[in-house]
Amino acid sequence: MKNLILTSIALLGLGATAIAQPKDTTIVIEEDGIVISGNDIRMDGISLRAMLSEFKEGMEIAAEEFEAKTDEINARLDAGEITEEQAEEEMEAAEEEFSAKAEMLAERLEEMGETMAARADATEEYWEEWGDQWDDENFPDIEAPDAPDAPDAPHSRHLTIDEDGVRIEDRINEDIIRDCDPCYETSEGYLGIHVGINQLYNADMELAGGLAAIKPESSLAVDLELGHKLRLGSTSPVFFQYGLNVSWHSFRTRGSLMKVPDVNNDPTIIFDDRADVTVSKTEFDITYLDVPVMFSLDFSGAEMDESFTIGVGGYGGIRLGAERETEFTDFNGDEVSEVVDDNFLTNQFRYGVMAQVGWGSIKLTAKYDLNTLFNQTYDTPDYQVGSVTLGLML
Repeated sequence: MKNLILTSIALLGLGATAIAQPKDTTIVIEEDGIVISGNDIRMDGISLRAMLSEFKEGMEIAAEEFEAKTDEINARLDAGEITEEQAEEEMEAAEEEFSAKAEMLAERLEEMGETMAARADATEEYWEEWGDQWDDENFPDIEAPDAPDAPDAPHSRHLTIDEDGVRIEDRINEDIIRDCDPCYETSEGYLGIHVGINQLYNADMELAGGLAAIKPESSLAVDLELGHKLRLGSTSPVFFQYGLNVSWHSFRTRGSLMKVPDVNNDPTIIFDDRADVTVSKTEFDITYLDVPVMFSLDFSGAEMDESFTIGVGGYGGIRLGAERETEFTDFNGDEVSEVVDDNFLTNQFRYGVMAQVGWGSIKLTAKYDLNTLFNQTYDTPDYQVGSVTLGLML
């Protein structure tokens, strides 16, 4: 993953600055049923943040229940309470139950995707109508003179652009005149769903170590993107892409993320092993609303996203929320699940670079934040976030 992120930096460097806003600032954009605020995004009554949280929590609960069930079956088998045949039947039943729960969660996500795709189609129609109107206002049709009586007579056409305007003075051979614009798709809206892994890097591009070390198999990155793709030129393979992206990052660390006072009684961030309790799981979650932009090459000819694509770009975003989840056994032996809603001195804004390659609707995307995760005004670690995701464009 580090190589992909380094490649994105080599391809493009993006810097951005943002004007600080009050902590309780709320951004609201309403357009035909789309509501974007500082806490959530809703489209046609669907809360994206709630849907992502429900999907993630549902899969975690289902996996934990399946693991507990298999442990119970194996323990009963080892104790001689059930036979191997009975254990195999119970294992199959547990697998079927887990698959049914996963399928139900996938169906809910698919329903959301269909609704968002319909909104993307409406966005595409809007921009196509806007483009047609702009062409009509700025490039009115030019009537060519009538063809000569002899169809095979030598002739030529000259396009002249000067202070008098645009005019066609002569004719050229008809077999050279081809109007290819209608053959090529010029724009499209899309919905992208990307899932992958996160990592933390220090200023020397080294992985975070010690208690801040990430467990990559459990540290997920999930992006839900609503975007638009415009061809730059009537038949060009170069495109400009832009959109809105809800980006959710989960960091499963070896130690618990904690905000504590330093020797000067100023807040600081540490990763602690919590010697007073037995920690079984600690996770820091943060959600952003990003605006990605990208220039891409699409080798699909007249169509879009039917062949190989490659692109580079950048993004800027604002933090929507953050929390830390910790599961531990206290000194009484009780299982405790603790959720702390706090930004933990993370930066309100972020910006970074991205690179993407794909074939058809499948896209592999690498992102790297150019600013640090935590606010360097305080005594905080200088970690930066990197992620690699595999996505599907609808």
